[in-house]
Amino acid sequence: MKEGIQEQVANQGVNGWLIALFVFFGVIFVANGIFIYLGVSTWNGVATPDHYRQGLKFNQVISAQEEQEKLGWQGGLNKETTPQGLKLTFALQDRQGKPVTGLQGKGTLYRPVKEGYDLPLVLREEAPGIYQQIIQPPLPGWWEVRLVMQGQNSEFLYVTRIQVDKPS
Repeated sequence: MKEGIQEQVANQGVNGWLIALFVFFGVIFVANGIFIYLGVSTWNGVATPDHYRQGLKFNQVISAQEEQEKLGWQGGLNKETTPQGLKLTFALQDRQGKPVTGLQGKGTLYRPVKEGYDLPLVLREEAPGIYQQIIQPPLPGWWEVRLVMQGQNSEFLYVTRIQVDKPS
């Protein structure tokens, strides 16, 4: 009789540990399943669809940056909220501080955290070395401005982040 009681106690201890072990790993598998579902069903994270081709052009990008540094141009972007929308003003000066004129300004107002909201930019020269455009961003928050100022023999790339406030 004593042996039967000891076996029952021993079996209950093993069963309790076994159940705890299955519950522990069950919770882990459920949590992993939730994270896998959320990871697969949300944003895919691809910011550049042709990243392989852009990677092949990396040396060209480096040499373009070196050419830009040789020009000695300095640019700056200001933003101002107006009744018409958000006014972007880009000022560009050469090494001596003189305005750089006669360029075509194109670019993108890029939304880093959400696809489908990017806006094209076409800046017009409003004064010598001052390029502007008024836009209406659809969402408040952080945006990335990517500009390419092109002249006959030169190109100036400018990238910065701006915060857009809610429209009033």
